[in-house]
Amino acid sequence: DYLLNKRIKVIFFLVPYHPYLYDYLANSSKYNIILEAEKYFRKKALENNIIVIGSYNPNNCGLGEADFYDAMHLKREAVTQLLK
Repeated sequence: DYLLNKRIKVIFFLVPYHPYLYDYLANSSKYNIILEAEKYFRKKALENNIIVIGSYNPNNCGLGEADFYDAMHLKREAVTQLLK
């Protein structure tokens, strides 16, 4: 809200998790807050005309295991694909 009030363009970049990690987090009662977090960002974006790039869910981005170095880090080519 602070940035929007200053007329600064805001873009949300939701960086996907590795497919296995995403499944673990989404199905965990301790960590499934990521599902609510993404809903929150998407709702906020809709209300404020903010662009959303990506998703915590790699399936929503067309990404698979080969697009990651490890559980948290996308390969450069995958980032480039997301930002197109």
